[in-house]
Amino acid sequence: MASQLDAILAQVVNTNTLPQLEALELWQHTLQSPQVRASLPDQASQQAKAEEIKGLGNAALGKNEADKAVTLFSMALALDSQNAVYYSNRSAAYAALGQYELALTDANQVVRLRSDWARGYSRKALAEFNLGRYDEALETYKKAAELEPDNQAVLSAIEQVKQQVVALDMNEKGEEAVAKNKMSEALQYFDKALAITPNSYVTLSNRAEVLLKVGQAAKSLDDANNIIRLRPDWFKGYQRRADAQYALGEYDAAAATAAAALKLDPDNKALQKLVSDAMRESLMVKYRQDAKQPQQQPQQQQQPQQPQASQQPSEETAAPKEKKRNRFGF
Repeated sequence: MASQLDAILAQVVNTNTLPQLEALELWQHTLQSPQVRASLPDQASQQAKAEEIKGLGNAALGKNEADKAVTLFSMALALDSQNAVYYSNRSAAYAALGQYELALTDANQVVRLRSDWARGYSRKALAEFNLGRYDEALETYKKAAELEPDNQAVLSAIEQVKQQVVALDMNEKGEEAVAKNKMSEALQYFDKALAITPNSYVTLSNRAEVLLKVGQAAKSLDDANNIIRLRPDWFKGYQRRADAQYALGEYDAAAATAAAALKLDPDNKALQKLVSDAMRESLMVKYRQDAKQPQQQPQQQQQPQQPQASQQPSEETAAPKEKKRNRFGF
């Protein structure tokens, strides 16, 4: 019966206690029930129910509940598997979750079902862009623009992709310059790339490495901190920070940062060596500091000061005066 479907929907929408896979399996199983099939006897009634669920999915997506939206759009597709709008909406929900491969799969379904709809190409291009397939994304956006020449969002996206392609080219040229040991040239390319895409953590990592090689450890540290801000789950950002801290003589901090990086990449030999080197240098610094401290001399016990003898002899110590003799000798 339809009430069974509504009970499942209530669990998904209101309580959110039903995991996605479990909810979909239960939904599919319930749809096969003779009682439920009798309550939705024709395509029109199934589509009406699917539209109701689509509305719930849109509401969830509007509340940034993308996980819930994916479940609801999947439920709608179980009732109407040829609906391009449902695939488009689920593609948007997958993109909101950062699941761009799944977003691309759904977008391809949209294009297959409605090749004359610009939205499908926009969904496809967005997924391609976030997967780093910039050339493909540019061509896909152009198809969307052919269908909707006045769509400002599409036209802006085309310019964004073009800029991304330029930035990617600058980064690649920078990497080639590094391979040729042309560090000044490499820095120029990386600077140009970051002027276009300031949040490219890969380019920031490349520039941080070069800055360290040319003796600009403080600037390298700034780039490393930005990498960690953008990608706190990427070991390379911590490695760049630890290298810069080591170069700046901040050995305790370098050891701690490298240890944090090892948690993300436990088998990294370079990080293991960096931890060891930083700890050794820290101990050497403390040893040298201790060696410079003047040793405190034990205080000598002062001898009691002897009273100085008077320069004039006292009466007791003075030599007796010789008596004056008479001319007879006595």
